[in-house]
Amino acid sequence: MALPSMTVFAKSVAPSLTDLEAVILSICASDEDMLAIGSWEAPVKSLAVKGLLVKVGNGYRITETGRAAFDQYETDEMRGMVREHNARLAERDAPVIDGTAEECP
Repeated sequence: MALPSMTVFAKSVAPSLTDLEAVILSICASDEDMLAIGSWEAPVKSLAVKGLLVKVGNGYRITETGRAAFDQYETDEMRGMVREHNARLAERDAPVIDGTAEECP
């Protein structure tokens, strides 16, 4: 059974955020600042209007309200899906990482 895409979860958990706004919040939640340039300009400024980002110098930084919004967006179910996916990748790649994989011909 295929799992739904992260976009489906993002829309159902935080319907007031566009996909780009959710991506920007996830970047900012990792203590990265964003510049309002190019395709990021409109969603960054929208997040600032909503009080989720604040302008600092030339960039925008996440606010406490923004962190709370991101935490709401990033549910335990999503984290569980990511953990399961990462565990599958680790299991698949273990022979390569630990050196027990067969040599390439």
